[in-house]
Amino acid sequence: MTRQETRYLRFFATDSDGRHLPIIYPNTDEAIRGSGLFMILADLAFCQQGFRHLLSTYSTCVEITQKIEGSMAEPGLHPVLFGARAAWFSSVITYGKCFARADGRQVLLAEKKYVKPLGQPYLDCHQKLIDDRHKFIAHAGKSLNEAGRIGYVIRHQWPIDAEARYFYLRATLPSKEHIELAEELSSKLIASVDAEIDRLLKKLGAEILNLPREQIEDVIRRSQQS
Repeated sequence: MTRQETRYLRFFATDSDGRHLPIIYPNTDEAIRGSGLFMILADLAFCQQGFRHLLSTYSTCVEITQKIEGSMAEPGLHPVLFGARAAWFSSVITYGKCFARADGRQVLLAEKKYVKPLGQPYLDCHQKLIDDRHKFIAHAGKSLNEAGRIGYVIRHQWPIDAEARYFYLRATLPSKEHIELAEELSSKLIASVDAEIDRLLKKLGAEILNLPREQIEDVIRRSQQS
C-alpha cells in the first residue's frame, strides 16, 4: 500500500468523554504473533459467516439450479446463485489466507497444530478447502464442474429448422455436507486461535505492568504532542 492508501488506517483509543488515550505497542515476538492471530481471527470469522450464509440459502440455490441447469441460462447470473457463489469463493480464498504463505502476513496457522488434532473428517475438509482454493478459484482457468457447448436445437426435421444456442453449466456450490463441516471447522479454529490470543495477552499484560516508569511517561508525552 502507498502512504496515501494507508493514511486512514490509524489506531486510536478514547475514554468515555471521547479523549484520545496513549497506546503502548510492544515489539516482542509475542506481540507480533498476537497481532497476526487477531488478523487471522477476523478472517476465520468472515469464513464462518460466509459458510452460514450458504447453509441458510442452500435449499433455494438447489431449487433454482434444478430449474435452469443445462439450459441456455447462466446459473451464476441469478441473484441468489450469484450471492451464494460470491460467498463461497470469498470464504474459501479467505480461509486459505490463514494457512498459505503470502506477502504481508507474518503469522500463519500450522495445519499440524490447529487442524490435525480435530480429527480426520476436519482434516479432510481442510485439505479440500485448500485444494478448491488452488485448483478451482485462486489459480483456476476453469471452475469446478464447468462445461459449455454450442448446440443446435432442432425445431422441425424436414425441412430442417435449427436454432443455434450456447449451453452452459457450472456447479455453483459443493455439497451441503461439505459446507456444514467447513462451518464447524471454522468455529473450532476460532476457539483455538482465541484461546492462544488470550494466553499471549495475559503474558503481554504482565510485561506492560513491569515497564520502566520513564518509558510509560515518554509514550504519554508523545501521545499528547501528536
